[in-house]
Amino acid sequence: MNKTIIAGAIIAAGAVGGYVAFQGMSGSESGGSVPALKTSNVLEYIPSSTPFLYAQIEPVSTMAMLEQYKNNAVAEELGQEVLDTLRNEFASEGPGAQFVVELLSPFYTNLNNPEQILATTGLADAASYYAYTLGMVPVLKFGIADETAFWQYIDAAQTNSGVTHTVKTLEGVEYRDYPIVDPSEDEKYLSTIVAVKDGVATITFDTNLFETTLPIALEVEKPAESLASTGTLEALEKTYPLAKSGVGYLDFQKIVAALTNPTGSLLGEQLNSIAAEDRGMQSMLENTSVGACQTELDAIAANWPRLVMSYDIDQEARTQQFNMTMESNNQVILNALKSLQGELPAFLDNNEMLASFGIGLNAGNIGTAVTDIVNELQTPSFECFPLAAGQSELSSINGDLAGIHMVTPFVTGVKGFSTGVFGVDVAGDAPSVDGLIVLTAEDPLGVVRMTKGFVGEIAILEESANGNVINLSDSFPTAMFTPAPVYAVTHGNHLAIYQGDKASKAAAKLADGETSNDLIKADVNFGAIMDIVMAEAEKYASPDELEMIKALSNNDVTLDYNLNISAQGITIDGTSTY
Repeated sequence: MNKTIIAGAIIAAGAVGGYVAFQGMSGSESGGSVPALKTSNVLEYIPSSTPFLYAQIEPVSTMAMLEQYKNNAVAEELGQEVLDTLRNEFASEGPGAQFVVELLSPFYTNLNNPEQILATTGLADAASYYAYTLGMVPVLKFGIADETAFWQYIDAAQTNSGVTHTVKTLEGVEYRDYPIVDPSEDEKYLSTIVAVKDGVATITFDTNLFETTLPIALEVEKPAESLASTGTLEALEKTYPLAKSGVGYLDFQKIVAALTNPTGSLLGEQLNSIAAEDRGMQSMLENTSVGACQTELDAIAANWPRLVMSYDIDQEARTQQFNMTMESNNQVILNALKSLQGELPAFLDNNEMLASFGIGLNAGNIGTAVTDIVNELQTPSFECFPLAAGQSELSSINGDLAGIHMVTPFVTGVKGFSTGVFGVDVAGDAPSVDGLIVLTAEDPLGVVRMTKGFVGEIAILEESANGNVINLSDSFPTAMFTPAPVYAVTHGNHLAIYQGDKASKAAAKLADGETSNDLIKADVNFGAIMDIVMAEAEKYASPDELEMIKALSNNDVTLDYNLNISAQGITIDGTSTY
């Protein structure tokens, strides 16, 4: 079998295995006595060159997270459908691949019964877990509450897939080897490795594509330099406060370094081993590890080093805060993006809405910002062929920049656009919407005056100056609205068009002038929206369809997030409830 194909299988198997860990192995109340999985101990066995890490440091209850699906027949049905699809997809891939899929079975078939998930798998309801890579080889570590039940769960996956295992020992640590690519059928092999030591389970993979990573994965050998010795997590916690609870990152510098200096890291050495028998990999490394490609790729990675995610879960309040940052050291691009941040009105923070969206865009800076970004991406001129080809493609938009600069004067002064929906009444013959749309600008009525030459009907909006509420129902094209009266009012920098009682109050509060500088701001209340869908579906849907919609509406899931430009890079901050 082609080495590159097996390498791809390692990554794919790790993705499936990671789903198992994250769905069932997070855990505050425990199903049994669970040994502490100390961060300091785990980090001692993770090389500092690892390109990927995801760590749930503070335990979170699986029971609490899955409570919304409890006794939900539709969730059970959907889970079974997804599992059946996976089984069909991997049916021809052999027992080893099917074994990885069967590890998912208890999670999908018991999605509506979290107690059964814990009982079947032996996993702890409260245990930290860690997912990371040794080079390209995934490793999962998590605490278990019932080792007997855990091995029964593994045995069931073995029986259902038809794979067989071999019990092996490495320096006193016993583990099971489940072949995905059978060495009797191919000179190359790939196996799933499962081990339990001191109440902590490890799932990883082994292959002879390159030097085995089992000694480090099973903690019988430490890497020369670890995340513990470099203080990586401590540094992340200083920059990202939520990282004390949970943190993950994808390190582009480490990935690029493996390509530009294949002998300098575990991932690089693994790629080198694959290249010894794979001409495609060999050709790629020959290009990336010398001359201009080496220098230019390293420089790009230094400007965009990591994608970092941190989060904190408050189980009592059933909320999760999260932050995701695309780190950047490219000040030209960051400054250009910052110059685009406009203003958004405070009504977007109202948590009574079904959904809202706002884009705070300083439109007058679009031309300059786009030009700065394009010029930065084209400077310096790359010599590395793939990068030079990308620059060549980018140069084709240079002609469009003039058009952007021509349009800019017409939108100068515009700071943002936002909309929100407080409710939808579907009881009558036609739905009635309680919502508003808001234009924020230095002079919103100036924008109206500039635009009315193209759309004459909007001239009436000029009468909304200085807080004067006007009824648009008879003189403004309201096909986009429901039959209820539609109003407009201008308060300072905000022009609002609205209908409904709550939207009316939100429009009046625009006079306070409170704004934020978010680039994008959005939120959605899924449960409330599904309640409205349910009310409408009762008129037309079949009993089976009603049952599914009712199950989907039986949750309190909400999500809101803000996208901004911070000192660290491009950042998304958000809060979700469950």
